[in-house]
Amino acid sequence: MSTFGTMVAEIREELRRSGMDNAIKRGIGAAVLFHRDKRFAWNEANFSFTTTASQPDYDSSDNSAIGRLATIDVMKVVTPETYLNPRTIEYIRSLLDRPTGTPADFAYFAQAITLSPTPSSTLTINIDGVLELYDANQSSTNQIISRDNILTIPDGYSTAWFGAGYEIIKAWAKSYIYLHHLRNVDQSAAQGSASQTLRDDQIAQIGRLGGSGFVTPTAF
Repeated sequence: MSTFGTMVAEIREELRRSGMDNAIKRGIGAAVLFHRDKRFAWNEANFSFTTTASQPDYDSSDNSAIGRLATIDVMKVVTPETYLNPRTIEYIRSLLDRPTGTPADFAYFAQAITLSPTPSSTLTINIDGVLELYDANQSSTNQIISRDNILTIPDGYSTAWFGAGYEIIKAWAKSYIYLHHLRNVDQSAAQGSASQTLRDDQIAQIGRLGGSGFVTPTAF
């Protein structure tokens, strides 16, 4: 699989510019952050965690995927099958005096899930959604690309953004660089269009293979 360093070198060669590595890295970082919650075949996920009686909050210590959720499509109690309503954390906190029982609502806040009512027993909670991609081989501060760490991401960093999503990220990054650093609006538009075309093709592929089948409800 290609790596972060591979993409930096390739964009540098295609731009035919020197001394722009930091700008290139920022462009790649902006591209990854823009696409982090967009659905692709390589970042969809289904996983479960187990509740504990009288415990409303669940985080990465309960399942490492919880802390990497970018989008939640559906959350449900497996047995008895109960689809949970997405709510704001303020709404959930206003119901903390609700008796314990089978959860009906959830909020996702500060990389943690809060259930309401608080579970009264051990239950299996299943989630369909989109996860942020990460490289488990890197230090904890460099596993997930962010605006703060993009200049310290090692060349060997590798996720699906630098594999199956390589051309989408590269074109979007070049659009960003042309717009914000080279001030070339025409080239920026061309690269942005290329990235969109590649992204549309991936979305169409998901549709051909079959989606989740759920309409995502809106939190209020």
